[in-house]
Amino acid sequence: MVVTTTGPYQFPSALNTAPLSDMAMNPSPFADASGCYQGMLYAFLGEGGFFMEEGLEDVKFRYEVMLQPYDTTNAVHIKFCASVLNAQLGLVKSKDANGHFNITSSYYNDLSDCFVAGGVAGGAELDTVTIAVSDFMTATSDPDNIICVGAYSTLYSDFITYVDKYFGFSGGFASLFSGETDYDISGQLNAGVFDVSQLWHLIHDSAYSNANGSYKTDLSGSVTVSNITLLLRNAVDANVFNNRDPSNGTTAIDPSNRANYGVEDGFMAGDVIFCPSGTQITLNLNIDSEVYNPLNNIGPNNASTLPGSTPVSNFTTTQTIIATNFVEVTTATLNNIKKVAQAPLAIHVVDC
Repeated sequence: MVVTTTGPYQFPSALNTAPLSDMAMNPSPFADASGCYQGMLYAFLGEGGFFMEEGLEDVKFRYEVMLQPYDTTNAVHIKFCASVLNAQLGLVKSKDANGHFNITSSYYNDLSDCFVAGGVAGGAELDTVTIAVSDFMTATSDPDNIICVGAYSTLYSDFITYVDKYFGFSGGFASLFSGETDYDISGQLNAGVFDVSQLWHLIHDSAYSNANGSYKTDLSGSVTVSNITLLLRNAVDANVFNNRDPSNGTTAIDPSNRANYGVEDGFMAGDVIFCPSGTQITLNLNIDSEVYNPLNNIGPNNASTLPGSTPVSNFTTTQTIIATNFVEVTTATLNNIKKVAQAPLAIHVVDC
């Protein structure tokens, strides 16, 4: 038998094999320095394979709380020193001749990216600031630091109108009193004008009371801001106050880059703190009881005709006025008229 060939047999090129003439049997394997085999080996051809995958830890940004916009139309607006807020974070800044802020002291910790007690890693996080009565009074000691009174601008005039309606203006049972001055309260309420000066007096005048029933209480309450670290991170990243420009800023405390803002800068001029129920003013007027029946006092009935008032029930009527973030409730009985008004407080942080 004669066998004719046209050329040497070729393995499929994808297998990277060598001609049979070059290989007789598997030689002793050759290993490199790492122990891996190198070179050619005879082997059975298999199909398929094993698949492996490994993921690495996510690259995460530090968590932050988004700052929100609020309608401050009816709010009381005041100025407040950044240094008072920062002092609670152990942060004290000084300004040099070039107008740059430098750190005098700080409780900021680089590892935790937050302010901690004593500034020592592992210390309790300083994550709240509180504006106490004394802080608020200091901030408003200069009337110029009260920017506006918001919805309170008509507080006195509205109350005078309500009381006049209650007493029937110049008619009704007004004749029961010794004179109009007994129920005309405009002289006690600055002729109906409520402005910065009147708010200043409510804040700063000392408490008193007299035999005629007139009185005033001392200022009370506080405002607390929580989640300071997360909010400051968002203030830096989003620059919503337009005072932490990462491109052209000049007020960062980083001496190598005055536009390199971070949590460590704390509160800055231009920041705003909004407290939806930040202020409340109460006006109270007591009325002598009538000695004889039947009662001539129809004041609650008169007041029930005012806008926003509910029907009279047990000689009591209530008027409720609601506006943006502002609520005003006036209650009238046979022996008392009381107005409670609540308006937001917008605190504008400034350098002092």
